[in-house]
Amino acid sequence: MTNIPDGYGFVAGRSREHAKAILAAAEAAGVDKALVQTVADGYLAPEAAVRQYEGKTLGADEEPEKGPSEVPDESWKNADIKTWAEDHGVDLGDATKKADMLAAISSADTKEE
Repeated sequence: MTNIPDGYGFVAGRSREHAKAILAAAEAAGVDKALVQTVADGYLAPEAAVRQYEGKTLGADEEPEKGPSEVPDESWKNADIKTWAEDHGVDLGDATKKADMLAAISSADTKEE
């Protein structure tokens, strides 16, 4: 199986129909279609596009996915936490574990208030 990078999902099976469907799902999810990648056994696409493809879009009672301005929490992937910290000027120091990175972010948020 294909290695799946953080923030991406996998759609198994390569066909013209799958390609059209995942590209349409990416567009519907507001994801750049250029981020969809063809791999030997299917397609890699940003998670939002894969959820859209699988019909797992948000219902009226669900909260939207975390946006770039929200503070990371345990549900975020490590790579996304690091990116958020860089984008918001938060120094994570030597933190490599999720709990340590979140603590550094929390500490930085407290200092700014």
